Amino acid sequence: MWDFYDFFIAMVWIFILVGSFNKMFEGWKKEEKELEDYLNSPEPQQITDTTVYYEDDSPMTKNDWDVICRTAVEKAKSGDSRARDWVMKNIVTKEQISKSPFSDDAIIALVKLGFKKPNATNIVSDLVSNNTYSSADDLIKDALNYK
Repeated sequence: MWDFYDFFIAMVWIFILVGSFNKMFEGWKKEEKELEDYLNSPEPQQITDTTVYYEDDSPMTKNDWDVICRTAVEKAKSGDSRARDWVMKNIVTKEQISKSPFSDDAIIALVKLGFKKPNATNIVSDLVSNNTYSSADDLIKDALNYK
């Protein structure tokens, strides 16, 4: 009925199955242990690394950006024209746009109408800095008539 060869093949399959199940159970045990350690650990530590990675993978923290902005503002105040241009482009314009609650809607509408986003942003920024708007429609109409 069963010869040695059949018995040997059956034993090999049994060892393969037992080994596979053992590996699977070890993985489950490891995951269970990690979860248990996490749940039983004291309060999670606060994340102190505020490093932001941009597309070129260069690290820059929020503090670095604040220092750059403050330095540029000080140089602009002392008469540096390049610093003044940079401040107007990177700091003042963004603050002016955020003054109007309709700015984002107007920029999105202009982009959907075919404007390039930087161009739409500059138009809306200029309009918001000179006028007060009570609706997004008024801002969009003025942006379409902007020269």
